[in-house]
Amino acid sequence: MRRVSILDLIYFVVLVFVINFVSAAFYTRIDLTENKKYTLSNSTRKVLKELDDIVRIKVYVSSKLPAELLPIKQDVMDILEEYRQNSHGKIKIEVIDPSKSKELEMEASASGVTPVQMNVYEKDQLKVIRGYFGIVLSYKDRKETIPFVKSAANLEYEITYRLVRLERGKNMKVGLLFPSGIKVNEKYSSLMDVLKKTYNVVIVPDTQFIPVDVLIAGDIGKYQDTTISILKKYIEEDVPTIIMASGIDLPENSLFGRTLPDDRFSPFKKYGFEIKRNVVMDRSCELAPFKAQFFVVERPYYPWLRILPQNMNKDFKSLKGIKMLMLPWASSVDTFKKDNVKFTPLFTTTEYAWEDTLGMILSPDYITIPKDKNSFKRFLLGVNIEGKLDNDKNFRITVIGNSRFVEDRFVGVYTSNLVFLANLVDYYALGGGLSDIRIKQDLIRPIKPLSDRQRLLVRYTNILGVPLIIVLFGIVYNIRRKRRLLRVKEELR
Repeated sequence: MRRVSILDLIYFVVLVFVINFVSAAFYTRIDLTENKKYTLSNSTRKVLKELDDIVRIKVYVSSKLPAELLPIKQDVMDILEEYRQNSHGKIKIEVIDPSKSKELEMEASASGVTPVQMNVYEKDQLKVIRGYFGIVLSYKDRKETIPFVKSAANLEYEITYRLVRLERGKNMKVGLLFPSGIKVNEKYSSLMDVLKKTYNVVIVPDTQFIPVDVLIAGDIGKYQDTTISILKKYIEEDVPTIIMASGIDLPENSLFGRTLPDDRFSPFKKYGFEIKRNVVMDRSCELAPFKAQFFVVERPYYPWLRILPQNMNKDFKSLKGIKMLMLPWASSVDTFKKDNVKFTPLFTTTEYAWEDTLGMILSPDYITIPKDKNSFKRFLLGVNIEGKLDNDKNFRITVIGNSRFVEDRFVGVYTSNLVFLANLVDYYALGGGLSDIRIKQDLIRPIKPLSDRQRLLVRYTNILGVPLIIVLFGIVYNIRRKRRLLRVKEELR
């Protein structure tokens, strides 16, 4: 009997060993998150597939790390393992602790990974140590470095765009062209910070043409003639151009606007579009804070347009995964049929939108919803244009009827605005972009708007439903109580 038990134990140990060996060699994971947060995106898989040489990834990480960095380290190693498994042998990973020797420290520093002061607890004492947590990617004779990994949340994007740069052998240049009176560094600092992570960002002088790979042109209605000529040159040199502009001038801290001169926009009709000199309003809008005597209250503000997925072109890659855009004081975009020009609408208002072309008093106290149903229609707010000029040169333009939507004061709340524009730059600069990686970060998930009928149903359910439930509960309870009393009386007889 004892011999049988020992054999069973041996069989069990062998079985556990075999199961562990097989599971280590062949394993799979199921990612149940909505945006596949823990799975490599299709863009990354495509980049890995196109690698034609070995990429060596060195992780310089100290063995002693603060407790808050240990989960990040595990997440980083899990992500790198995903890269290795999907690379078909093209990714080689090496983990190095530079603190083990001076030679390793010098190697890390030469690669751009520098030590950082960290606080660790040892024997109930707080100690300050020098620690490393950086990543170096080597491909052929080129290198890319992540000096310090603060979080694993955006690591896939950080690694993949570096792989793209390694393969292409150059850093793409993105130019920002704005009227000279606008302080781009202050007004669009968040946009610049995001783009600088991937590209070399330069502010283009409004009187000089400098070579860039992608151009972002804002507030073109305020351009001087020389600046308009420079912008046209970029377009006609087939530099992908993102134009963000409205047809009105609304000064800072003012709700009194004016239409811009028509001759500021007429030079662009040759490319098949025109930015209208209007302000579009929509019943699908955001709340805006306004002062009311001694208080600040939030009110529905119709010029702050809320663009939801049902009004976006879901086939356009840069809009993939975007849950909402908010365009403040936007103008509509008109397009004209032209030979050899292709128009791809990006997003529109709802069918309950209207325009103001006259008053331009944009205080909520003076804005009312039109009573005439014929005043409502759907407005085009963003369009992608690709075509050929008369001299057979190609041009590529994306037109958005608003430039304020990526200002610092808005992107802090409406992060999707910034993600969309960064996706758009990736689309042009990286040949299709890495938009399906960016959307893994947390975006705004707006409450689904209700129709008037649904609102009435919710309202009367709240008003009448709760009292009816209480009344029905009382009736049922009373009936059951009477039945119990009758049963007790019958038993006592």
